[in-house]
Amino acid sequence: MKKEITILLMLLSFFGFSQENQKVDSLKAEIAKLYENIDELKSEIQTEILTNGYYLTAEKNYSFSVLKLKDKKYGKVLDTIQEGDTIKIIDREIGLYKVEYNGITGVVDESDLKVDYSSSLKLLEYEYARKKYKKSSYSSSYNSSSKKKPLDYSKPIKVKGHYRTTKSGKRVYVRPHTRKRRKN
Repeated sequence: MKKEITILLMLLSFFGFSQENQKVDSLKAEIAKLYENIDELKSEIQTEILTNGYYLTAEKNYSFSVLKLKDKKYGKVLDTIQEGDTIKIIDREIGLYKVEYNGITGVVDESDLKVDYSSSLKLLEYEYARKKYKKSSYSSSYNSSSKKKPLDYSKPIKVKGHYRTTKSGKRVYVRPHTRKRRKN
């Protein structure tokens, strides 16, 4: 009799836990579906910006910055964008926005142009990332990584200068430097 009662209690507790696990699993599946929907919406936003552009009122990020429209990153200045004028952002590259202004297409430095962090432009991937993603496939990426040389942990890593956002929300420049490699 005692064995039957303990077996019955064990079965009831097992079914109770499995019910809770089913609920957790169903919630996980629902979250996965929502993430898929978010990814689809992000890709729609990206294609819309790439096809039609994104119109923005030009504002300086800093009072001392000058909005220069250049032919390439360190190229010659094509025009100077006045604050308050409307510009059409066509694409995004590393540290730059590809912009059309008064019929002239060029690039503007990302640090000079004020863009709201909640803007749709932040969802736009960099141009090289889109090209790399289209060219690579899963099988080729795994094969190529197995052919790489092993890392030399004695050599330091060279870090390029870049911009980062602090915890307080300021955007600061990090100067180029080196750092030690860590073994995992």
